[in-house]
Amino acid sequence: MGRKATALLFAASALFTFGIAAATLAQQQRNGSADQQDVAKPLPYVVRVRLPNYFGQVGLSREQRRELRKICEKFDRQIAELRWKIRQMQQEIRKLREEKEAACLEKLTDEQRQRLEQLKAAAARRRAARRSQAGDDM
Repeated sequence: MGRKATALLFAASALFTFGIAAATLAQQQRNGSADQQDVAKPLPYVVRVRLPNYFGQVGLSREQRRELRKICEKFDRQIAELRWKIRQMQQEIRKLREEKEAACLEKLTDEQRQRLEQLKAAAARRRAARRSQAGDDM
């Protein structure tokens, strides 16, 4: 993925995140303050509750299914929250890497920057060639 595509993806994800945060804040203001609510904080997406593999095939009663769904909902929500935090941290890592590279680029001469761009372009060509070879082998 090119630098421009990465930057565009980062900008789009940031806008999406800020939009979700604004919508969540507006919802909380409509429903009362966050301190007054005893419900878990909302995630920016729907958590799909699923029974563990094969549990649906053992002849559960409605009551058992209802109880298991309550249990699974708690854990599925925690898993979703962790996945969300991981995505946020990955975005932070990408941003820090971009800042690091920009700071390092400032210390290079124009000639060194040109050489660096040539090296990056050559690496991109090699990756593209490997991808096309892998596609031909299938």
